[in-house]
Amino acid sequence: MLAIPKSEYLFKTTSSLGDTASFGLDFGEIYKRSVVGVRVHGVPESEKQAVAAFMKRINDDYHARARNTEYHDREVKYDYLRLNCAKTIGSAFRYGAGYAELDIASAGLLSGRPLVAAANSNIPTEMAMKLLEQWNLRGYRLDAVLYKKFPGSTYVDTSEEPKVRSRIYPIASRLCYLAISATNRMSTRSGQPVRDVPPLQPRPVRCSDQ
Repeated sequence: MLAIPKSEYLFKTTSSLGDTASFGLDFGEIYKRSVVGVRVHGVPESEKQAVAAFMKRINDDYHARARNTEYHDREVKYDYLRLNCAKTIGSAFRYGAGYAELDIASAGLLSGRPLVAAANSNIPTEMAMKLLEQWNLRGYRLDAVLYKKFPGSTYVDTSEEPKVRSRIYPIASRLCYLAISATNRMSTRSGQPVRDVPPLQPRPVRCSDQ
């Protein structure tokens, strides 16, 4: 588990992680695509510390080559289907911060079969929505922020098709982004809105202010 500064993850053209880091994935993400972030307000400090402590525990389990923990049924190491970013983050909130109702998918006894593992893997977008629901139930205020890719970026991901180029402006992209702030509009499980909120109101915000 690695903590990458937001400015590096979004805007940097060099990485502090090392030469094997992928531009447009591990750093410089804004040159590849637009990114939607969620800011969560009102989280108790004890909950933040619990999440961080559990992520440290995952690192310790990885180095110890631990197996069959409460959050993973085999050796603790990265697996695209069985122990990916979505599952580790979800585990930190469920087992670290006490989110007992947070659902984390598992392939169970048949997880050795790739097709079964794929069908029961944790998907990042789905885990994000599950966490949004949990934060809403706890009454935390949520802001959605769009870090918009500039049309001028020349970044090309050679693994994607078609390979479309557009121009990069690394300095301009760090000056500003479009922040869209809104009160969370999540609904309860009954389907009824939690509260009425005004429409989203875009406003320009300088990166240095955030």
